Amino acid sequence: GGSEYEFVELQNVSQTEVDLSWYRINGIDFQFRLQARLDPGERILLINAIDPDALVKRYPRLKVYGRYNGTLARGGEKLVLENPLGQTLVTLKYNDKAPWPSAAAGEGHSLEIIDPLANPNDPANWKASTEKGGTPGK
Repeated sequence: GGSEYEFVELQNVSQTEVDLSWYRINGIDFQFRLQARLDPGERILLINAIDPDALVKRYPRLKVYGRYNGTLARGGEKLVLENPLGQTLVTLKYNDKAPWPSAAAGEGHSLEIIDPLANPNDPANWKASTEKGGTPGK
């Protein structure tokens, strides 16, 4: 599908609640609102869909947190998570060329991280989703 099915999924992999109040994700132009908290293990989706219902109908179990501006670049993107003071916490720069997973380069599969505690910029730490359209919420 097109951008109506585009998403960024975040998961709290820590053992404690995470407060993302006023954090920003540059690259997709998204800012969390006040009291944005994630419980341990909780997942949320950020979407860019003009019609969020299209994504929710496709994936009925999803918890859509909010809508970001723009779209993810098909040829690669740099996403930067910053705290309210503008300090960088995580940077992810992916690409659509080897050694990144080829099935996630225009074949309908999404990128999925293998080990969220390992280097997010290592292409070996990513795989293509098992299903076309991705597997958000799994």
